[in-house]
Amino acid sequence: SVDEKMDTYLGTMNVEMDGRFSSIRTQETNLGNFITDIILTATKADCAILNSGTFRSDRIHPKGEFKVRDLLTILPLVDSLVVIKVKGHQLIDALENSVSKYPVKEGRFLQVAGLSFGFDPTKPSGERVGRDLVRVQDEYIDFDKDYLVATKEYIAQGKDGFDVFKNCEVVINAEQCSSLSTMVQNHFEAVRIYNGEIECKSGHRQSLVSLKRRDEMVKQLSIDLEKCDQPRKLIRQESIQGMESELNLLAPRVEGRIYFLTEEKINVMQTLLPGLKARSLSMVKEDSSSLSGSSLSSMTLEN
Repeated sequence: SVDEKMDTYLGTMNVEMDGRFSSIRTQETNLGNFITDIILTATKADCAILNSGTFRSDRIHPKGEFKVRDLLTILPLVDSLVVIKVKGHQLIDALENSVSKYPVKEGRFLQVAGLSFGFDPTKPSGERVGRDLVRVQDEYIDFDKDYLVATKEYIAQGKDGFDVFKNCEVVINAEQCSSLSTMVQNHFEAVRIYNGEIECKSGHRQSLVSLKRRDEMVKQLSIDLEKCDQPRKLIRQESIQGMESELNLLAPRVEGRIYFLTEEKINVMQTLLPGLKARSLSMVKEDSSSLSGSSLSSMTLEN
């Protein structure tokens, strides 16, 4: 029956997840990180972005058993995903659109994975993001470089003010991607298989490590193993399993992916990054002193 399907057990969350509109439409949340991380693990994208209007529950989800009913409360629509090729400067324009209406609780505010950025809400819309400080896969953004961005087809079509994506090349179309809710269910299944709770009937499961990170690790191992006598396949498999074992499964947290560019934050950056992008930091600093404290400003700089 429908009720039985709705009560299907997916997994056990080890933390509460914040889906309140007042949070998820104005700042990074652990629910946003959880879902965008899943998108990133299921694609070879450099980063994943998701408009917060996707999340419909408007409540805190308690830790404990998580069922299909809970998932559909968060993601009631069938959201198609795509991977598009985006220039660095276009990605920054998208981030500007994301925070352009802040502090209004708009669905265009992005939840992200594989990237981090800061913004100054006291500045005019379109000039709020610290452009030189945006990081993709732990590297500072290159304005002219092509990046693979996983997102909803809705966003890729230019909706919610993301006009910059309209003419971007679609690398993986919606038919080649699982829907968002299916991707999340596959993730829960992969966690249960990894934990030995259920058998893997098909012989393979969705990765718990992003495919891009896994491919980079395998490539590096191929170089390191040139002089190694042990079987390469075995070492690669053990290394991937080691990466998965380090993950804090089903316990997403706020990590500082999105932060306010406060004077304190900029001073920390200048301490950690001496001489790096000094001009940009000083330009940002000029208008940052009026920012008030908030939960965002207390976030740590992502390493």
